[in-house]
Amino acid sequence: MNQVSATRKLFVRQLLSARSLPESRSKYMYRGVELIRAWIQVWRFVFLHQHAKTRMKGVVVEVQIPRFAVDDGTGVVWIDIQSLIKSNPSLNVRMGEYVMIIGPVLGSLGVPEPSPERIQAHQVIPLAAKDVHRECLWFLEVIEYWNHAVRTRPIEIDG
Repeated sequence: MNQVSATRKLFVRQLLSARSLPESRSKYMYRGVELIRAWIQVWRFVFLHQHAKTRMKGVVVEVQIPRFAVDDGTGVVWIDIQSLIKSNPSLNVRMGEYVMIIGPVLGSLGVPEPSPERIQAHQVIPLAAKDVHRECLWFLEVIEYWNHAVRTRPIEIDG
C-alpha cells in the first residue's frame, strides 16, 4: 500500500481532526495526507429512527433517517447510507453490530466544512462478531498503516 492510495484506514478521531482543502468540496487533509475516502471499522453504533434521541457513551445524538452514528472508541461520526438504501432496500444495520465502512468523507450536506462531518457509505459490511480480537487487530492495522505506509504518527495521545 502506498500514499497514493485514495482510501485511508482511519480512527474516527483522525477523521474528525482533518481539515478541508479549499480547492475541493470532498477532500480533507490530516497531518499532510489527503483524505478522500475513509475506511473505518467499528463495534458499537447507533441506528436511530427519525427525530429520535439516544444516549451512547455519554453523548446524546439526534439522527434523521437514513444515517447512523458509529463509535470506535476514539470518537463518533455519522454514516450516510441513503445511496445504499436506494440500491439495496433490504439493507439492515443493527445496534451493537460490528461493521466496516468505506466511503468518501463529506462535510455537512456535501459542502466544504472546516472538518469532516460524515462519511457517505459506499459499503457497509457486517463483520463476524465471533472473532473477539478483530477490534484490537483493527487498531493495530490502522497504526501500522500510518507508521509504515504513510510514515506519520496516526494520533497524538493527550497527556
